[in-house]
Amino acid sequence: MAVADHEAWIRFAVTAWAEDRLYAFAIVTAGGAVLGGCSLEGVDRQRSAANLSYWVRSSATGRGVARTAARLLGEWGIGTLGLHRVEISMVTTNAASRAAAVGSGAVAEGVLRNKARWGGESRDMAVFSFVPTDFALG
Repeated sequence: MAVADHEAWIRFAVTAWAEDRLYAFAIVTAGGAVLGGCSLEGVDRQRSAANLSYWVRSSATGRGVARTAARLLGEWGIGTLGLHRVEISMVTTNAASRAAAVGSGAVAEGVLRNKARWGGESRDMAVFSFVPTDFALG
């Protein structure tokens, strides 16, 4: 990715944060090495909900990075933003993402059949969530 692409993403994220639409974070080590990113996106104040996403560099997988980030961001969304629901969804075939959601303590809610579509194909999505009582905040 070119520097201009990174700069454009940062400008977008800053604007979206100010507009209460997206809250994006870098996942870094104490020394500042980038391990990945996570975000709350699609913030819907009427429903008091958002979608949580995460990605981790392949060199940092298998160390609990996504699991920890998901837990911290879910709690932040509920405790700081006042959301009542934070969803995590992924293609059912993404075993690593499903394991991260389970490890984070998010509650498995089920599978939404044909929920997503790309590459000309429909995909089933697994859905997990956090609610205030998951953090003793409700």
